[in-house]
Amino acid sequence: MKPLYCSRKLLKSDEFVNWMIVNNIIDKIDADDLHLTVAYSSVPVDADDICIDKYMLLVPKNGRRLKLFGNSLVLTVNSNYLDNRWNYYLEKGCSWDFPEYQPHISLSYNYKTFPTNIEPFEGDILLGPEILEYLKEEDISDE
Repeated sequence: MKPLYCSRKLLKSDEFVNWMIVNNIIDKIDADDLHLTVAYSSVPVDADDICIDKYMLLVPKNGRRLKLFGNSLVLTVNSNYLDNRWNYYLEKGCSWDFPEYQPHISLSYNYKTFPTNIEPFEGDILLGPEILEYLKEEDISDE
């Protein structure tokens, strides 16, 4: 049992990356690193007890918003399915060390002020299957 992390990679990201370029997102995250976090547990969990979702997921287009999480510029999404998956991980013993779960894709980790001139991405967001991995001690956030 170890602390656990579950994410989904952004697939077919060309249109998404182009949107970031057109909107001059500073210090944008590399296309290969774009993902959505499903679970982040600093509490040790047995991964053998977890059934990962092996299917791709098309994220709904409604309710997308740009927000700042600390210095991170993120695109939040609304998805009952992702909310249900997060709750599944909680039921399996995972912790969540943040005030709330808001599914999002981080765009940049280097924003001090909110950019008011950018509209949320309106294209398709296709996420890959869940990827489960144990966290290393140095990766565990103190926030």
